[in-house]
Amino acid sequence: MWSAKEIKFLKENWELPDKILAKKLNRTKEAIRAKRRELGIIKPEHPNAWSKEEIEFLKKNWKLSDRILAEKLNRSRKSVEAKRIKMNLIKPMGGMDRYILPVDEIVRLYKQGFSSYQIAEKFNVSSDVIRCRLKKAGIKLRKTHSKIIKRKIADTLRGRIRPEIRGANHYKYKNIPKDILYIKYVIEKKPVYQIAKEFNTTEKTVHEKLRKLNLYRNRKWRKEDVLKELKRLADELGYSPTYSNCPSYLQNAIRRFGGINKLKKEIGLEIYRPIFNKNYEGGLKCDDGHIVSSSAEREIDNWLFHNGILHQVHKPIGYGNYKSDFYIPELNLHIEFWGLKGVKKYDKNIKKKHEIYHKLGLNLVDIYPNDNFREKLKFLLPLCSRYQTNLKQYYEKK
Repeated sequence: MWSAKEIKFLKENWELPDKILAKKLNRTKEAIRAKRRELGIIKPEHPNAWSKEEIEFLKKNWKLSDRILAEKLNRSRKSVEAKRIKMNLIKPMGGMDRYILPVDEIVRLYKQGFSSYQIAEKFNVSSDVIRCRLKKAGIKLRKTHSKIIKRKIADTLRGRIRPEIRGANHYKYKNIPKDILYIKYVIEKKPVYQIAKEFNTTEKTVHEKLRKLNLYRNRKWRKEDVLKELKRLADELGYSPTYSNCPSYLQNAIRRFGGINKLKKEIGLEIYRPIFNKNYEGGLKCDDGHIVSSSAEREIDNWLFHNGILHQVHKPIGYGNYKSDFYIPELNLHIEFWGLKGVKKYDKNIKKKHEIYHKLGLNLVDIYPNDNFREKLKFLLPLCSRYQTNLKQYYEKK
C-alpha cells in the first residue's frame, strides 16, 4: 500500500526519472509507472523520440547501411542501430551491401571511365566496397593519384566536409584537415597567408598545424617561390625586408639559396647595410641628407621629409649614450624603429630602453618590422606637415 507521504512525494517530483524515484521510495520502476498512470500523471514524450514516419522509413529501408540511414534521418549511427535491433531488423554478417549492389552496373560504369569514387557516390557506399566488388568480378583497377588526393575527392563527393553540418566557422577552431593542408601547402605550394584566408583563420594556427604534422620538410621551395614571397613581404611592409622580418618557414629557404642579400639583388630590393662606426659612416643616405642605419629607417626618414615634417635623427634622450632613431621637435616626440625584434639580446635592449623612456616621461612611438609605419605616423600630417598638397595626395592614395 502507498502511504499519503509517498503519493505526495510522487506528485511533487514526477518529473524525475523513474529510476531515481524508485530508489528514493524503495520501490520498483514498474510500481512507480503503474502509480503514475493511476494518478493520471503522464510524462511528455522524449524530444528525441522516434516518430511514426521515421519508424516506417526504417522498416522500408533497413537494408541500407546504418551510415546512410543516420544521414537521412539526421541521427547518430548508434541510435539507428539500436532501434533496428529493437525492431528485430537484424542484418546478416558482412552487411547488406552485397545483396543490394548490382555488380554488372558497377562494372559497366567503371569500363565507361567513371572512377570508383563517383560510382560509390551514386550507390551511397564507400569507395572500398566498390573496389572489392570490381576485384571479385576479375577487373584490374586503374592507377589513381596519391592516397591524399583520393581522400579529398571521396570526402567532397560523400559530403563529409559540409558547411551546413559543421558550421561556416568550422575551420576557425584549428580543425583544418591534414589531407587538404598537405595538398595546398606541399603539392600546390600555396603560401601560409593564402591558406589562412581560405580557412578563415590566422597564420599562427596554420603554422601550428604544419609543425604538428611535420609538413615543413615535405615542401620543396623553388627559387621562384622564395623570390615571390620576398616581393610580397616588401609590398606588405612598405620597405625592403630584413632576414629577421621573414617568417621561420622562409628563413630556411633563404639560407639554402645563398642568403637574403643575394636574392634581393635579383629582385632589385634595397640591401640592408648595418652601421658599425660611431659616426654613422657607411650607412644609407636619405633624400634630406640624413644618414641612417637601414633601408627601413631610410623609408621612414624620406616619408617624413617629403611630407614636410621637421625631424632629427639620432637625437640623445638625456640618459647616458642612448639616442632615439627620430625626433619631432614640434611635438617633443621620439620615434623608435625596432628592426631586429625577435633576437633575444635586442629584445632585452628594447625592454631597457622602454623603462628609460618611462622614467624620463618622454613621448614615444614604437614601430616594429611588421607594422605599416605610414598608418602609425599619419596622425603627424595634420599637426606638423608643411605641405597641404602632400596631405591631399596621401589621402587620395589611401
